[in-house]
Amino acid sequence: MALPVRVYDNIFDATSLENFKQEISQSNLNYTQEYPNRLLTTTDHTAWLINTFQSLLDEIQTYTEHSHIQQAFIGYELPDCVFSIHRSHPAIAGVVHVSLEDHNMNSLICLTDSLEDPDDYLWGLGDYSAENYEFRENSAIVVKNVEPRYHWGFRLPVGPNTVKRGVWFYLGK
Repeated sequence: MALPVRVYDNIFDATSLENFKQEISQSNLNYTQEYPNRLLTTTDHTAWLINTFQSLLDEIQTYTEHSHIQQAFIGYELPDCVFSIHRSHPAIAGVVHVSLEDHNMNSLICLTDSLEDPDDYLWGLGDYSAENYEFRENSAIVVKNVEPRYHWGFRLPVGPNTVKRGVWFYLGK
């Protein structure tokens, strides 16, 4: 069975990507910290992010079959941030992560053989195998929520002296 993950490259042309990054750095964005070592833009910026990434969201709609955007935010994962290996909630059609720079020391993983595990959250890989999806600048990793639900998350905590920036979309059924 194929894993429910797809990678989309070249989300923006080079100029548009740089313009988006400049807009982030020059804007007065509001952030909140809902999780340890992780900053997320507030809902004040949801419409802007959806508008900016509308062509990607339209392109993946036939894959994810989402009906709406539940959340959209820019995330700053700070040193020691742990994005737990977990199953998405059944109300989620999919999750999209667009990386704003390369992160070769970490990756998003999808476990290949944990379907029988009764727990939705796993604290580490244990004896399970995983497929790696590298965080590459200007690429989107899309995790579709299918039945049975797969476990996915970050392979490692974010490293010391590292900040991982990305745009996240949680897609509703």
